[in-house]
Amino acid sequence: MEIYIAKEAGFCFGVKRAIDLALKTSNEEVKFNTFGEIIHNKQVVSKLQEQGINPIEDLREAQYENIFVRSHGVPKKFYEEAEALGLHIIEGTCPYVKKIHKLAEKYSQLGYTIIIVGDVNHPEVVGIQGWAEGIIYVVNSKEEAENLPKNIEKACIVAQTTITGEKWEQVLSEVQLHINDLIIENTICEATRVRQLAAEELSKEVDMMLVIGGKHSSNSIKLYEVCKKHCKNTYHIETINEIQMINFGNCDKIGITAGASTPDWIINEILNALKKMH
Repeated sequence: MEIYIAKEAGFCFGVKRAIDLALKTSNEEVKFNTFGEIIHNKQVVSKLQEQGINPIEDLREAQYENIFVRSHGVPKKFYEEAEALGLHIIEGTCPYVKKIHKLAEKYSQLGYTIIIVGDVNHPEVVGIQGWAEGIIYVVNSKEEAENLPKNIEKACIVAQTTITGEKWEQVLSEVQLHINDLIIENTICEATRVRQLAAEELSKEVDMMLVIGGKHSSNSIKLYEVCKKHCKNTYHIETINEIQMINFGNCDKIGITAGASTPDWIINEILNALKKMH
């Protein structure tokens, strides 16, 4: 059995930056909570909790005077609430997400409707909405885009950083039919794009694909969807324990990719286990 790893897999810039900052700050013996899970990976969150870095969902639950903003970002009002409570912000928002905040704020203040392509319940999208003023729509499919009001005069359309290029193009093609004054800001992260492309290419060449990442990680789910199109024998796994439930049967070539919030040590654990199996 041959094992191949996608050219681009694992931690992206924004996630690595947030984790490194959290560990550096912790090593300096600064106590803090994270607002929500720092990234969508339970194993990483657990390791941080072992070091006393606990996530909270309500600022009033803060155990310390410092609060760490997760890589997904937060709404603008979060900063106002933190200041009112006397909390000090440690900024872990991904710079690419912060760019979308600025776009949403800028164009909404200029009277543009803001259209976000993504999952309305995802923390990144919740954060983006919190920087826009006025009318905001979140659409996650071409069908949802078809249901947008047909009387929108001007709009700025942005993307959740982890959606697929295919979804972006489908929604954009529909939105362009009805809005003449449309500012298009393709804010899909480049790391997301190249990771999906590398996974797609590999999935065409192997008998099985393993997508390693949190089960509630948006970018890992998207990788699974991309790979499944070309390799029906695709599995989304989170830890080494799950490979025991997979029948590797007649698979000569195994492909591996990993989400942007999957650390190297989890990838290596699974890789070493596969090598020992065959």
